[in-house]
Amino acid sequence: MERPRSQQRRILTALLGKSAPATPCCVIAHGAPSTGKSTCIETFLKDENLSYSWVNCDECATSRILLQRAIKQILPADESGLYLQCENIDIFCSLVKDEFRRRNSSERHVLVLNKFDQMPEYHTQLDLLATIPRFSELDMPPQFSVIVVLQQSEPKPLLANLQTPRIFFPRFTKEEVLQVLEDCDLEPKNSFRSTFFTVLLQAVEPIMGTDASRILRAAHRIWPEFYTEERNATNQFNYKRYLFGTEYLVDTLPPTPPSIATNIDRIPSLCLIAAYLSSYNNPRYDMRCFSLAKSLRSNRRETRPKKAAVISPRSLQPPVFEMERMLAILHSIMPNPFEVYMQREVSTAIATLLAQNLITVNQGDVIDSRAKWRIKAPWSYIQLVANDINFPILDYIAE
Repeated sequence: MERPRSQQRRILTALLGKSAPATPCCVIAHGAPSTGKSTCIETFLKDENLSYSWVNCDECATSRILLQRAIKQILPADESGLYLQCENIDIFCSLVKDEFRRRNSSERHVLVLNKFDQMPEYHTQLDLLATIPRFSELDMPPQFSVIVVLQQSEPKPLLANLQTPRIFFPRFTKEEVLQVLEDCDLEPKNSFRSTFFTVLLQAVEPIMGTDASRILRAAHRIWPEFYTEERNATNQFNYKRYLFGTEYLVDTLPPTPPSIATNIDRIPSLCLIAAYLSSYNNPRYDMRCFSLAKSLRSNRRETRPKKAAVISPRSLQPPVFEMERMLAILHSIMPNPFEVYMQREVSTAIATLLAQNLITVNQGDVIDSRAKWRIKAPWSYIQLVANDINFPILDYIAE
């Protein structure tokens, strides 16, 4: 069986390896979180002994800070220990071209923009993401390449750019998760440990799915308490069976990253907001209000004549909506839709809203996909919920 991410490693070698005849100016690596993107790319760069720079974009508030950190790693400091200032992408390209001309070397350099879509106000940085694949048109050095890492299974802003090579990282399978666990540094390495990994995966899969990083943290947390040399494997599993129980796993799981914990807390609120938007927004405005493309989300002038609204539509009975449209809107407004297990968390949130009578089924059954739903929460309550989670709901309402 192939090692996890061996296929993606071969693609990286073919595109950016030292034996590659020509390297592309940009490569897109995308996939859901915890699928081995950063680890695979970093291991490849080190094994190939390539010169590279690494920028964690989630730590950069603006594109100016991102470009400044990148140029600081590419260019050396001057005699006074200061670095050149990089205000925009044009200055960045000019500085890189001057540096490579000064080096007069054919050595390749790779700039890795990790977690690019995790930047604050990511949608305002789409111009930068559209410029990077066009570096070849800007006379950038052919030995300079950029790897943009996105935590998205489908990078929507790049669908129109078919010339940029993309490497997709799917979620791990159970067999691949077991191989990742086998490669960890837990001691001692024996058959007893392999059996422990198999039992642990069966216990945590309903909670974590195949998130290898979280399962690995859970293994490091449970293994010291589980393993003792005094008992054989059968007796030990019987004696420490409680360690694999759902309640114990939830209580002893290592803390999740803040972004994931925040998203899970926000899901019920976002579900309620998505229900309100799908109820009051006309479906013909969905592409304008919820598309990631800036040209579609721009404020266009309505040329057709309108009748003066005597009564605000928010004061009337809310229209019914379909659950499928509400889930599509939820996926659009959620900051990081792939950092949570959507099916489980969203289903729980919808059941909670239904139990609290904030949404209700107007026609049909709950389990029927053709059922019509209706929101029961008024605008004043929705506005309070949106303000509580700092969600700009007015930007998504088509009046």
